Amino acid sequence: MRLCPVCSQPMRERKVYTIAVDGCDRCGGAWFDHHELTELAKTDLQVLGRLDAEFRPVDTKTHGPIMSRRCPGCAITLEPKELRHAPGVTVDVCPRCCGIWLEDTELTAIQEVVGKAHPTAGE
Repeated sequence: MRLCPVCSQPMRERKVYTIAVDGCDRCGGAWFDHHELTELAKTDLQVLGRLDAEFRPVDTKTHGPIMSRRCPGCAITLEPKELRHAPGVTVDVCPRCCGIWLEDTELTAIQEVVGKAHPTAGE
């Protein structure tokens, strides 16, 4: 079982189509392995908002500095990076495995930015 990079709690796996998304029920974040977020957005952009709603935080306090966040797969420190297809949305990325950590509400932000730029995306 993977641990949340923000609050170190075990994450819950949620199957969406063929993709297994790990989400934290404490802080509301979600982990995507390499290419999973892109594949999911191509398949069904609307599912991003639904996933955001599913992993709702029960604890809204900030948990530790961003620089101490580690990849749930390979334990490398995550680095902030702006998403190429969602300008203005910065996420935490593992430099080794290219997994992506999204804070609570970032899935909805991605859905909105991509939806405005490409109104037919995910259809």
